[in-house]
Amino acid sequence: MYFVFISIIAILSYTVFLRLMLMQHKRIKRQFDLLWRPILLASTMQLLQQLPKLKRTYHAHFLQLWNSVYEEVGEQARAR
Repeated sequence: MYFVFISIIAILSYTVFLRLMLMQHKRIKRQFDLLWRPILLASTMQLLQQLPKLKRTYHAHFLQLWNSVYEEVGEQARAR
């Protein structure tokens, strides 16, 4: 009986941990998008001289955002 109780507590703790990690990941991605989306949209109109540094850990976020921005821009161009 003691083992079952400890197992349930461990599973609940792990679930809470995973939820906190997901919330942190979403917060970081939201902050990243708020910084880079306007820059990428501006780069479709003009050549930018200076860009913020991009940490290696954000390369995947950047590529996802790049793809989504250019899909949006392409759809807007086709709609015109």
